[in-house]
Amino acid sequence: MSQALLNVPGATVEEVQKPKQATKNESPSPKPLPKETLLTVPTVEPDMLPEALRGYAEDCVERGNFHFDYVAATLMVVLGSVIGRKCAILPKMQDDWHEYPNLWMLNIGRPGFMKSPAMGAAMKPLSYLSKQAQEEFRAAATQHEAALNAAKIKKKASEAQALKAAKKNEDFELFDDFPLEPTLHRYTTSDVSTASLGVLLQQNPNGILIESDEVVSVFRAFDRDPELRSFLLTCWNGKQGYTSDRIGRGLNNHIEACCVSWVGGAQPGKILPLVRGALRGGDADDGFLQRFQLVAFPDGYGEPWENVDRWPNIDAKQAAFDVFDSLNSQSYFPMADENTAGLRFDEEAYEMFVDWRSGIETHTRSGNETESMESALQKQRKLVPAMALISQLAEDPEAETVSLRHLENAIQWATWSEAHQRRLFAAAMTNDIDAARRILAKIEQDKLSVPFVAKDVYRPGWAGLDREAVNEGLDLLVRYHWLRAEEQPTTGRTKHLFHLADGVTPKHIAEEANNLKRP
Repeated sequence: MSQALLNVPGATVEEVQKPKQATKNESPSPKPLPKETLLTVPTVEPDMLPEALRGYAEDCVERGNFHFDYVAATLMVVLGSVIGRKCAILPKMQDDWHEYPNLWMLNIGRPGFMKSPAMGAAMKPLSYLSKQAQEEFRAAATQHEAALNAAKIKKKASEAQALKAAKKNEDFELFDDFPLEPTLHRYTTSDVSTASLGVLLQQNPNGILIESDEVVSVFRAFDRDPELRSFLLTCWNGKQGYTSDRIGRGLNNHIEACCVSWVGGAQPGKILPLVRGALRGGDADDGFLQRFQLVAFPDGYGEPWENVDRWPNIDAKQAAFDVFDSLNSQSYFPMADENTAGLRFDEEAYEMFVDWRSGIETHTRSGNETESMESALQKQRKLVPAMALISQLAEDPEAETVSLRHLENAIQWATWSEAHQRRLFAAAMTNDIDAARRILAKIEQDKLSVPFVAKDVYRPGWAGLDREAVNEGLDLLVRYHWLRAEEQPTTGRTKHLFHLADGVTPKHIAEEANNLKRP
């Protein structure tokens, strides 16, 4: 038996395996599992969105019964991806430090919370731009084909003339003015690999948005494409170049600057084991998860459900689409210095930014936060200036500075996201309680027959019940007298067979399984 199974003060192996019998006046029953309370989190206030996007977000949420957080935060990230590397923000007055508004966002909620439809609603302005780009590409491809055919005829004619000239020992020139093949302007991708993403970034130097309905699938891709993780880390700030030298792909495959935005969804049961691995250190603790600067992990569905059956608000939709179209077509932004097109804060906003940054830098150096939370807070150095820039340009694409009001909005966004990140990290560290209730739920649903061994629980791949979580959950259930662990010697390792402890009834199991938190 594992040491953890014996971790009951004053208990012997026999007592753990066979809890003491109840007296005549005492009904045997298991101990209630510890309460698992999710940290309280705020919701996005409508005025945190730029006015031109606000009506569209509210309309989508009302008609679709979505949570406002999912739509609002996704809209901001998607708009930032359109700005991309065209315009940076320079947070200091006399320095070349700059940040681009490409951000990473994680929407967390269990199945049925309508994360995907909410993200889809926020993606519609970008989908419209993608459709326009497809139409422009098809027209350009048709023109290219005609120009290419004409060029081939001219080359053939020039070759005939060159042959005659060569026979007469005269100088000649071969036609070599072939039209360049058009490139489709891509705004998004969902199928991510190092090779494909590299090509897309070469063709789209302003950057691209990764759209992942289930972000965990990308994490699983790291096993078959180890280079992808480090490549995405490079793409996070939008500034760094990347050169790949592979025999199969060719040498000196250079990307001038890798700029990736990311919007992803995740179920708690699938993302929490990954978060827990990062929080506990090791190879997974490389700051990758903390680079999701915006996290939406709200309570439930948001507002109570009601049947809303009406046409979309066309004026609100048009206002939002106009913002995307304007920033997409904007080709010139003022030069903040000789190398970077971008905006700086106005004087009032700059004073507030210095005060805010002084506070966050002092706090992260105080030693009062976990290493993982320190890392998450430090990513706000990019988040706050970037959100301020997005907000400012959404209101005025021709602005020359970022005002105090937009910086205040950005700080609100950072405060909101920090609370949701803290909820995510705290939930990951209460894994034993969650796993214990998930095991009881499987017993109640007749998906897990008693007695059983640990492998019977983690082998099916149920959400929230990987091998580590199962072992922690079983330890807790034994300590709280829900299960009894029986040792069965084998020719190899000792086998632990788990039975229901004396006094545990189907009613007990149903009541405790019903306490399973499904955020």
